[in-house]
Amino acid sequence: MEVEFYFGERETNGERKREVGFYTPRKSKAWQKALARAWEREFGPNAMFDAGELEVELTFFFRNGTGADVDHLQTYVFNALKGLAWGDDSQIRKVIAERILHAGQDGLHLVIRDLT
Repeated sequence: MEVEFYFGERETNGERKREVGFYTPRKSKAWQKALARAWEREFGPNAMFDAGELEVELTFFFRNGTGADVDHLQTYVFNALKGLAWGDDSQIRKVIAERILHAGQDGLHLVIRDLT
């Protein structure tokens, strides 16, 4: 099974919409809560992958030329989605992570693959 999820700015009918609380270093806790709420709206409150090993692919987009280190960003995602996307982040066996600066929009593209 594979799940794809996008969190961040979206363009709808020519209008740019921004997810409230998108990542800034000073507001990482608020960002984690906003990410968890967005996941729950999309998929519900129960862990989608409650057992088994997972591969997680993360692409972080930043409109400007700054953004946190990839390892910090992925930790924020892992903590925010614990109990929602997966039962525990110890299930994550493989990580592919990328940070793209000057992307034209802020956002996170997340793909989760069940490896079992």
